[in-house]
Amino acid sequence: MSPDELLRVAGSRRTYGVVNVGLFEDQQDREVASQDVKEIAEHFRNLLHPDGQVIEDFTDLCRWRFLNERLADLVQLGTAFQLGAVPVTTDAIESALLELEAQGFARSLEAFKLGRQFARNPGRLRRPGEDPDAETANRFIRRQCLPIGRTGLGSRERANRFRRLTQRVFYDLPGLTQNEEAADSYRDFTVALRRCITWGGFDYAERFADAIVALYRCDMPERGYALTRKAILPLAEASLTRDSIFLASMAVSSEHRLLTRHRLNVHRARGDRVEVRYLTRLELTFIRWRFRLDLRTSDWMARGLSAVRHLLPTAWRGTRRDRQVRRLVQELLLRAGTGAAIDYDGWLEVMNELNELALDGRLRRIHPDRLREMLERRGAHES
Repeated sequence: MSPDELLRVAGSRRTYGVVNVGLFEDQQDREVASQDVKEIAEHFRNLLHPDGQVIEDFTDLCRWRFLNERLADLVQLGTAFQLGAVPVTTDAIESALLELEAQGFARSLEAFKLGRQFARNPGRLRRPGEDPDAETANRFIRRQCLPIGRTGLGSRERANRFRRLTQRVFYDLPGLTQNEEAADSYRDFTVALRRCITWGGFDYAERFADAIVALYRCDMPERGYALTRKAILPLAEASLTRDSIFLASMAVSSEHRLLTRHRLNVHRARGDRVEVRYLTRLELTFIRWRFRLDLRTSDWMARGLSAVRHLLPTAWRGTRRDRQVRRLVQELLLRAGTGAAIDYDGWLEVMNELNELALDGRLRRIHPDRLREMLERRGAHES
């Protein structure tokens, strides 16, 4: 697959491939985590034979089925074997896998058989509802309301209020449900709304929604509302400061519990149970000595910290840098709305830059001076 034709040994006419486009746990924080999986998959589709390519997230499949990632290569091996790309008999390869299990590598044969099943019927082994493109925007909104309405006193009223908020925004942003790319932005927007409720309550979420709706009304339909689509993630990243209160709130939220059960494939009907335990570390420093004590506790500390969000004003949350970044991103969106009619491409370039910063996590660490430079640069262009 080398770009140099003299070194290329693979080609779309003769090369078959089973490709894993999923990330492993130790790759989540690297630069590859920000790459578009669709672009990577499309690259391999152009390189491999049309009838001999399976490009899937085998890592996530194993994480869901086996609760770990180490068996992904054996699932790929089973898929390749079922496609006829491994020239050995079934007895030979299963015998080798049994010997591997005898050496301590458990469930190797099961992973191999899972890969064969996946090659025969990929859809049957995918998680139910894992493909967001297979559901409508209204169905997605209803699914987002479920975690809010399942816990605590007044949960049903909170779910109804969230449903009313998302429906209002749904009718205010009709252009974000017209095609696949816009629908992805709308889903990001809906998830951000729900996280804003966790961060600072419904008033905070409504201010977030109003900022996006205001930009949308100044955007251009003929450009596919590109400014609005690119502004959603940066504003969400700046608004949802990762302070200890927000992290604790997410840790004890019903959303987190549902995702954990889904990831671990937990079914109460068969007797599965999940108990949460935290390793609480207490440290005491005295002159040159440091004393450390690790305690195994329940989630009482996280719940107590989560309750503080109802008492602490949102203006006090986060560090001084976090508050400056949030204010500057909001100002950039406001200026983009007023300046879109004059220099749409210029402001779209700014929104694209902010979106890239949000995608790879750099917006969390950005210095406020860089955002001020963006404002000054756009101000100089407009003047």
